[in-house]
Amino acid sequence: MVPKSHSIVRLSSVVLCLLTALLVACGGGSQADKNAKPLVLCTIFSYVDAARAIAGDKADVEILVPAGQSPHEYQTSLHDKTIASKATLYIKNGLGLDDSFDGLLDPSKTKVLEIGKAIDTKAILHTEETSLDDATKKATTTQVDNAFANPHIWLNPKIQMAAAEKIRDALIELDPADAPTFKANAEQYLAGLKKLDADFADAAAHFKTREFIGFHSAYDYLAHRYGLTQIASIEEIPGGELTIAQIQKVTHLIQDHHIKYIAIENAFSAQGIDTIKKQTGVETITLQPLETYDDVKQTYDGLMRENLQALKKALD
Repeated sequence: MVPKSHSIVRLSSVVLCLLTALLVACGGGSQADKNAKPLVLCTIFSYVDAARAIAGDKADVEILVPAGQSPHEYQTSLHDKTIASKATLYIKNGLGLDDSFDGLLDPSKTKVLEIGKAIDTKAILHTEETSLDDATKKATTTQVDNAFANPHIWLNPKIQMAAAEKIRDALIELDPADAPTFKANAEQYLAGLKKLDADFADAAAHFKTREFIGFHSAYDYLAHRYGLTQIASIEEIPGGELTIAQIQKVTHLIQDHHIKYIAIENAFSAQGIDTIKKQTGVETITLQPLETYDDVKQTYDGLMRENLQALKKALD
């Protein structure tokens, strides 16, 4: 007969082995978590471009809004909620463009970088400068919380530079050990933006005309940076439909300002464009808003250079 004390020892040994196995398994999972890359989730394509260039292989960078869709009208899904729950850093634009996505996040787990609040408020423009809607034509103000703050800040390469610097700093705060990598990558990325900015400025200095009509108010930032004037936006918010009165206003502007090209976008089609073309003989160019994208592998520099070539065609 086995002594009772021996049975207790054997039972204790079995329990100990089980606990050890569980601890090893848990320890392995914990180590995997430690080795997992942080997830950086962005709402706007231009910030994805900056974040992945600066993070390199130190983080996974994803975009919330799918290809071919705009944050103006995108409806989030349960899948988006799942992805957002895993994000370490969430980079948003703010200024009313993507604020509706905030409910996806757990603020206690995810650091939020809002570019619209991080940059100089004096850089913010307002949509009433280009609106065809008389109801929005108010005196220009620099208050960021104004209802007509233009959110498309990234189309000014100087603001994209400022955004990249804020993204670099946020990554360093999350991972100080890799600060040298983030700084080196950011320096290279910023050098590319400076070259882009210089090429835009050089081309703009030789444009024969400085006025154009954009598809929506996004391009006012691009215009202001290089001394151009977007005299109107065809649609205040993409996805809408032009009224007869708005078509008439665009037609008169084209005739009065001798506009030869108006800008369209790949992701949207305005019902009144064909009518305007028939009435005026105007041609079209394509400008990329960079809030929508066709392929996430595209780059900010590449898309902006497409815009530069389009403006050369329209304004030279």
